[in-house]
Amino acid sequence: MLNLSWRESGGPQVSPPTRRGFGSRLIEHASRDVNGKIRLDFAPEGLVCSITAALEAIETRPQTAV
Repeated sequence: MLNLSWRESGGPQVSPPTRRGFGSRLIEHASRDVNGKIRLDFAPEGLVCSITAALEAIETRPQTAV
């Protein structure tokens, strides 16, 4: 399993968004590509994003040119 955790701190106070923006949609789309699960926690002291995916899903995913 791949467990990725992104924690932001030291910035302005955070509150849950009123709409899903480009960044949230991009993260959700990328995690779906590898059958991953995503959790966004909008804690007042900073955003915490956790992504979990099976390594097999990442290794067998077809590669595409960017």
